[in-house]
Amino acid sequence: MKKIVLYFLLLLLLGTVVYAGAIGLRGGDVELRGTVLSRGPIGSYVSAAGTVISRDELTINSPVGGRLSDVMVNEGDDIGAGHLLAKFDAREQAVAIEKLASTLRSAKERSEFAVRDLESLRRVYQVGGESRRAVEDAELRVATLREERTMAEQNLRQAQLETEKLTLTAPKRSVVTARLARPGVWVRAGDPLFKLAPIDTREIEAKLDASDSAIAVVGKVVTVSSDAYPDKTWQETITWVSPSTSKEGAANNLSARISLGTHAPHLALGQQVDVKLTVASENNALLLPSNAIISNQGQAKVAVLEGGRIHWKPVTTGVESVSMTEIKSGLTLGEKVVVPEGRALREGDRARFASDVR
Repeated sequence: MKKIVLYFLLLLLLGTVVYAGAIGLRGGDVELRGTVLSRGPIGSYVSAAGTVISRDELTINSPVGGRLSDVMVNEGDDIGAGHLLAKFDAREQAVAIEKLASTLRSAKERSEFAVRDLESLRRVYQVGGESRRAVEDAELRVATLREERTMAEQNLRQAQLETEKLTLTAPKRSVVTARLARPGVWVRAGDPLFKLAPIDTREIEAKLDASDSAIAVVGKVVTVSSDAYPDKTWQETITWVSPSTSKEGAANNLSARISLGTHAPHLALGQQVDVKLTVASENNALLLPSNAIISNQGQAKVAVLEGGRIHWKPVTTGVESVSMTEIKSGLTLGEKVVVPEGRALREGDRARFASDVR
């Protein structure tokens, strides 16, 4: 009997030692990293890929039929207003203009001679040396020659205007998106020769997920960036949103058009850009690193140390960014919070911060 009692006492003592050791290990050796609730701006965004396009495209058609002698631009060229695009063979037109100019010179000479003859006849008529009929015939001749001169001037001007059509220029600063013209080829009047995308009608076309349709509204300001300019971001405005979605593979997309103002860097047509749309933002929010917040059955909680022990506090969260979360209630500014880092922390566990909380 004494042996049994002694054995029982030894087991009880061993259990007490093990339990005390366990408590000491859990309390004294648990070191946790901490963070502090701070204040600052926060925003959540939706990102989308965009492409620089031109909402308008100009087609330059051949104004006349003829042979192209020179083509001065290539696809992709950035050209200014008045830039020479192409020229037609103008040799036949030059010959025709010279003939019309010669006709006009002759008409001028005959008209001027007829005027001098009329003035002479009028002087003679006043002294009785010529008949009234002779003066009237001279006046009719002057009028006829003046009409011929006017007609010759009109014909020459018309030929000169036609010659101007033999030189094609860009109506405004543009990018050449298509060159259909080739030197030495005969074309007909109305044949398309070039396609131009005016610089002042450039914009961004972005593809958004259909689930983001609520934030993609006309007039919304977005932030744009480009890999070509890694240190620059700028703001633009949504100018148009597609009234319906389109399916591309397994995704439902929504198209949006975004302005491309003069403050944007130089971007070529077809160049890719990144577009960020603000979902929500706060300028002066209480902020906590997102990895310090645990969600349990839909309730956000954080762990704090009170008297050297873990205490879980429910919190209400707001705007979430990539790494930070707004705390709307449950904590106060400057309060120290445990970062669990994957540890299973229980209410009342003894713990201490591994170092100063920053």
